[in-house]
Amino acid sequence: MKTQLFVGESRPEKELFNPVYENGQLNKAGGGLWTSTYNENYGSDWLQWCTVEKWGFGNDGIFPCWTLEVDPKAKILIIQNAEQLQYVFKDYGIKLAPDVNINKLNFVEIAKDYDAVHLTKMGERLTRFSMPYDLYGWDCESTFWLNWVFTEVKALGNRTFKNDIANY
Repeated sequence: MKTQLFVGESRPEKELFNPVYENGQLNKAGGGLWTSTYNENYGSDWLQWCTVEKWGFGNDGIFPCWTLEVDPKAKILIIQNAEQLQYVFKDYGIKLAPDVNINKLNFVEIAKDYDAVHLTKMGERLTRFSMPYDLYGWDCESTFWLNWVFTEVKALGNRTFKNDIANY
C-alpha cells in the first residue's frame, strides 16, 4: 500500500494506538486510526475534503501532518465497489433490526482477519448511497486501520497544500 497521511497534533505511535470498538455509529467504529493516501502536491483526498468542507484541522489551511509507511505484510480489505461491499457485509455485517433494512459492519470482527479497511476513490463514489449496504460517511478515499502495521512514521510538520478539487 502506498504511503499514508495522518493529520493530527500528536505523533501516531503503536503505544497510543487504541483497539477498535463498536461505538454506535452506523458506518464507523471507535479506536483505530484513519489515514488517506499521501500525495505530495495536494496532501490527500481527505485533506482536500476538509479544505472544501472547512471541517476539522486545517480551517486556516495549515495541517499537522505525518506520513506512515505500511508493512507490506499487512492484510488490507479493499472496497472498490458496491458488489465488494455486499460481500463484506455477508461476512461481517450486523442487521440492527429484523424489520428495518439497516445494517452495519462489525469492525471488531473484521480486525480479527484484517489490519485495515481501505475504501478507494471509486469505491467511495459507488458505495456512498448504494443499497441495501452503504458506506455513507466515508466521505473520500480513506483507510481505517484496525491494527498497528506501520514500519515508519515521519513528521512532515505543519503543512499547506494546494487545493486540487479536480483530483479530489
